[in-house]
Amino acid sequence: MIKTDFMISNRLYAQWFKHLRENPEELYGFSECFWESQLESKSWLLGEVDPSSGEHNWWYDNVYVFGGWYGVFTQILLEHINCGIAYNIDIDHKCAIVGRSINVHGDKFVPVTCPMEDYYESMPMTGKFHYDTAKNLIINTSTEHVSQEVYEKWAADIPDKSKVILQGNNLSSIGSHIRTFDTLEEWCEMNGVDDSFGFIQERQVDNVKRYMAIREPLVEIIEEE
Repeated sequence: MIKTDFMISNRLYAQWFKHLRENPEELYGFSECFWESQLESKSWLLGEVDPSSGEHNWWYDNVYVFGGWYGVFTQILLEHINCGIAYNIDIDHKCAIVGRSINVHGDKFVPVTCPMEDYYESMPMTGKFHYDTAKNLIINTSTEHVSQEVYEKWAADIPDKSKVILQGNNLSSIGSHIRTFDTLEEWCEMNGVDDSFGFIQERQVDNVKRYMAIREPLVEIIEEE
């Protein structure tokens, strides 16, 4: 069992429930972010980037969370890591609207509406972002939601100086899961997870197999004095 004991601030809880009080029609959709298996999966990821572990204590200039939905996880992430800006990217424009409503991190949290493979074609009024050559943390927890063609286009644009975290699962009963993977080996093959990834694991969460891989930057990042 994966622990789900990560800390969430009172102000973040308060903002979530303020949003729901003001928008009760969104209760069901928002609650979809809080299935136990979802929380356990995100806790697993958070445990690998939280500087309190003593092993990952470095500053990220930018964080990019692809398939971030409403930004619930991105908001939690901001409470556990040091970074400049965290971009929460999702193709559904409603996610950016909700993301702004639940935001407690000011300009550090930027919701963006665009397809993950066409990040440079951000839709108007949803925020913009671009990769740079700084220290990036790139997270994609939605590898099962996109076609092979889309995924490969997205992956080809990742800068070499980025730390990359991928997650996926074998849950094929959900209609939006168009590219699921029966085994860890199949997931690795279809998502380009090779020997450059130093962390590759599978976890059984209830009846779902969840996969995660982490790759450190492919090129050395030289600190400025």
